[in-house]
Amino acid sequence: MPGKPKSPKRFFASMKIRPIKSLGQNFLLDEIALQKIVTAAQLSPLDDVLEIGAGLGALTRLLGEGASSVVAVERDSKLIPGLKTAVSGLPNVTVVHGDALDMDFKQFSCGQKLKVVSNLPYSVSSQIIMSLLERRGLFSLLVLMVQRELAQRITARPGGRDIGAISVLIQVYMDCSALFNVPPSAFWPEPGVESTVIKLMPLETPKIPESLQKQFTSIVKACYSQRRKMIANSLRSILSRDETQRVLEAASIDPKRRPETLSVEEFGILAEAAAQIEHAP
Repeated sequence: MPGKPKSPKRFFASMKIRPIKSLGQNFLLDEIALQKIVTAAQLSPLDDVLEIGAGLGALTRLLGEGASSVVAVERDSKLIPGLKTAVSGLPNVTVVHGDALDMDFKQFSCGQKLKVVSNLPYSVSSQIIMSLLERRGLFSLLVLMVQRELAQRITARPGGRDIGAISVLIQVYMDCSALFNVPPSAFWPEPGVESTVIKLMPLETPKIPESLQKQFTSIVKACYSQRRKMIANSLRSILSRDETQRVLEAASIDPKRRPETLSVEEFGILAEAAAQIEHAP
């Protein structure tokens, strides 16, 4: 059986340290929320799991009890002793001290795709998700707790006020859904924001081919860097006036539309038109 760790509050008091706000150190205490996260991951004894931001191991212990193996990554060296205590009776859990943003996730794969189950540090949630997205072929499922506002952006649909570049760049490769909210009272110390658990499922076939990824990313970022402008004006930050006109005509998209009204598929059509013009003789 795993060890019985101190509560986060007692652990920090015993170490004479304080949670580091810049690292997003808010520890989930609510057992119901923890169990709901594990349930959402649909773990089997054959699953290999990656947890980023393991903290003091409250979620890690539950993952270790349900999966074949768990790699628990924690950046703060001061938390490692407490994390190791929490999983001391679980030989299938490996504790890794390091920054997930500097890691090659491939090293944690044992020949099958990983499930990522994490309460991500809020300060770097977006960066971690985009890093996971770049290596999406390694993963079969991602169940992540993030700040509610970020969850709303990731799962936003065209026409909504929350949609942005991150929405489109993730949804082209993932099926995204918000599962449930977690209040600040479920944590110690309490964050000043609501949290949401989201599920990302890699699509069997991305909504755009890999060959268009460069153009697609460039167009999406250009458009949402000036989201209040009409699509024609936004595109002129990366294309000439003539190229912009030709791309929009080829894509059959009204130049007066604004970026938030375009679907992922329409951005893909723009990317395809831009690629054809780029490679035209």
